[in-house]
Amino acid sequence: METPKIVLGYHGIPTAPYTIFRSLDSSPLSTDTTPAQSAISAPLHSKALAQFPLFVKPTAEGSSKGISKANKITSAPDLEPVVQSLRARFPEQEILIEKFLSGNEMTISILGTGSEAHVFGAREAKYGGHVRDTDEDFQSFERKMTGPDLWADHSDTAIDLSEPLTAKACAMALAAYKVLGFHDIARVDTRFDRQGPGGQPFVMEVCIPAPPLEQGPVVPNPLDLMPC
Repeated sequence: METPKIVLGYHGIPTAPYTIFRSLDSSPLSTDTTPAQSAISAPLHSKALAQFPLFVKPTAEGSSKGISKANKITSAPDLEPVVQSLRARFPEQEILIEKFLSGNEMTISILGTGSEAHVFGAREAKYGGHVRDTDEDFQSFERKMTGPDLWADHSDTAIDLSEPLTAKACAMALAAYKVLGFHDIARVDTRFDRQGPGGQPFVMEVCIPAPPLEQGPVVPNPLDLMPC
């Protein structure tokens, strides 16, 4: 998980400010803090991580496994219990703690290799009761895997790739795809740091989609085939 963030950062492609809680981080740096609080005080992103909400998840899972409503951390006392719960459930994995991004979430589908790589579709996640009566503004395991299909929380039709915010997310997603050396096909999940025209997109994840056991596409079905 950390290596892609380092590579993307080197190339000027933003990801959410983060820290990694490793299995060896079992004791705090100070008796006044918990291990998780010590982790977010690490120098790299300590200023950004001092502001809540944060988001916590295991580093090597898919399909939102390990993610529930509790993973969005809105206050300091909630951080340690969630981190320790994930450590117990996923003892072989590191735990990612990152700044929660509150803006638009877009999933970008990319096809091709090298100079021929291009965006061929995008979907925007719709939260706040659009599909389900819930106040969650992210995809928990229950929300993602128990709904009518894998993309139930996303827009029903492909969004306009020329719309300014979408174009910004698509350009960043394509750049991330290339610098990480992906080829053939991949899905890039992006999210903006805030709502509105001034939002900045961040890469959340780049993955090679694996065919799921459930019905539904592994990338959003694009209706607009024009690249960004």
